[in-house]
Parts: sequence; structure tokens; C-alpha cells
Amino acid sequence: MSGSDDEAKKILNDFLKTASPHEIKELYRLLDERKKSRVGVKVDVQNLAKTMSKQIEEQLGISALNTKRMARNMVIQMARKYKPEITDRELAQIANNMVPERKPESSIKIPADILKTMVMQFIAYSSGNISASEKRNLPQGWEKKYWNSFPQEIKISIAAYLNGDINKRDFWNRVNKQVL
Repeated sequence: MSGSDDEAKKILNDFLKTASPHEIKELYRLLDERKKSRVGVKVDVQNLAKTMSKQIEEQLGISALNTKRMARNMVIQMARKYKPEITDRELAQIANNMVPERKPESSIKIPADILKTMVMQFIAYSSGNISASEKRNLPQGWEKKYWNSFPQEIKISIAAYLNGDINKRDFWNRVNKQVL
């Protein structure tokens, strides 16, 4: 296995650990789209990378350093794959355009009981089990605000639970360890 394959697996692994369920679904959609379009159709790498970067930025605010690094690495890999003759300067410009620099937001310590409630609401919403009245009582854009406020370990646990990688009991054990 080549070094670029190892790097690609690391990037994908980092993404899967930090991605929301919506981002993971989008990744699968993009992979399916890519597989369908490979037969004789040229892929617009810049547009695909820009779209993915924008979605990651919108959903996560690119607050996690590893998410930003992962997005930049994906842009660089895609650009090199589809245009091997690209210069380092062009590559840097594309990466900076696709994944702009942003300062990390300060993290505020959320009380454990409030954090657990937020996690319950987020899980209920993401799995389609939130009541209409509860959904109406939540402020606009709450999903993104909740996600951005969750500690990284809780984000990883939520993604694992929603993807079926862990069961409900293990999920709540992980969450309880994080909030205490």
C-alpha cells in the first residue's frame, strides 16, 4: 500500500470520527455520484471540493482543527489526483480558497444536565423521533449550535450511535463519562 493510500485512509478515518450523521450521508452520496460519473465523464474537482468544504463549514463551522486539516488534505489530494501537474503555489491557492482560515471559537463549559438534554434532543431529531411540539420550541438553527457546542468526544459518540456502530447503552455510558 502506498503512502498516499495510507494518508487517504487516515483522512477518511478522521472524517468518520468527527463527522455528523448528515455529513456521513453526504459523503456516501458523493461517493455514489462519483462512482456513477466515472464512466467517461470528467469530474469537476474544484466544484466538488468547494461544495464539500462549504458543507463542512456550514455544519461544523470548521471549529475542530482536525476537521479543517482533513478538508484541506482532501482538497489537495483531489487536486493532485485530477491535475498531477499542479504547482505547489496553485495547490496552496486552491486549498486556501476551499478551506478558508478561521479562528476557533472559545469553548464554554456546559452544565452536565443541560448537555445531556441537548444530546437527547439532537439524537431524537437525527433519528426522526422528536415530537412536533418539541421541535417547534427549539430556536432556529439549533442543530448547528448544539453540534458546535458538543465536545469532540460526544460528537464521535453521536456519530457512532447514529451509524449503528454502538448500541444505546454504550452510547449513554460514553456520554455520561464525558459530561461528568
